[in-house]
Amino acid sequence: MRHTSTNLYGASSVSNEKSEDTVITAFKGFDANMRCRGFQFKVGETFEHEGQVKACVRGFHSCENPLDVFRYYDPGVSLFAEVEASGKIARHDEDSKIASGRLHVKAMISLPDYIGRAIKWVTDHCNPATSNHADADKAASSATGYSSASSATGDSSASSATGDSSASSATGIAAVAMSIGRYGRAKASKDAAIVLCEHDDDGKLLHIRASKVGDNGIEPDVFYTLQGGEFVKSDVQS
Repeated sequence: MRHTSTNLYGASSVSNEKSEDTVITAFKGFDANMRCRGFQFKVGETFEHEGQVKACVRGFHSCENPLDVFRYYDPGVSLFAEVEASGKIARHDEDSKIASGRLHVKAMISLPDYIGRAIKWVTDHCNPATSNHADADKAASSATGYSSASSATGDSSASSATGDSSASSATGIAAVAMSIGRYGRAKASKDAAIVLCEHDDDGKLLHIRASKVGDNGIEPDVFYTLQGGEFVKSDVQS
């Protein structure tokens, strides 16, 4: 079923749209009733916007990077879905957010699966332009428990730590270090990435962020934690 919107956000503006022939796989957040700014969405249905398309103003919005959605929707109380954006496309200058003239809601994604998608997205996008290690073995390490530690060494390796005050580190091209427990910290080498979660004292998930080393002020081989949704160097570096 197709649905039509003429002016999703009730505003007029000069459009920065362009037509793209491809279908863009992206991710979208909703409130608990599967609405976005009052507009009702449904799984398996396609929505069309008539008129100009402009990021943050008009059209149907989604993000190519799953983690960017958390800037707009609280992970603790929101719903998330994989979507397909097509038709007129307008891109946001500050992140991977796009506005589209057509949006198909493909499937809902649970928060754990969503985090997995986010890690894959970061891994897929943190490969350097040139590499002599394309065929390197992939390593994986995980640790659960208070003050636990996990580390992985090798190209395309992954390290995860889920306990409170846990630490995760990863070394190698396209490696990912993830710490998702309370007060967790993570570090990674050059050409790698980190993923961190922030919780309140009751354990409610507040923020999830990921970054390649070299972006967002992230330095190689330095432990970071999240405070107020922002990356901060950890007081503990061992």
